[in-house]
Amino acid sequence: MKASQAWMEWLMKKRKAFDQRGDMAIAAWAEQQQREMNIRVRRLSRSKIDPDEERKILAREKKASMENFSTTLKRHTLVLKRGT
Repeated sequence: MKASQAWMEWLMKKRKAFDQRGDMAIAAWAEQQQREMNIRVRRLSRSKIDPDEERKILAREKKASMENFSTTLKRHTLVLKRGT
């Protein structure tokens, strides 16, 4: 009885650590995306583009970034689910 309880505790500890690693990876990826977007914005603002065009480009990039984030999140969730 004690051995199976110790085993369950060990499993729960490992799973919690795995979940935390997944959350950290997602957070790091989101930070990287934000950095890349800021760099793009700075680069676009240096070259004179008309404001409407710039807004459209940024909206398109933001939408693509959000889609990418959502698919990555789904992929991470699948990996976590499959690991259990």
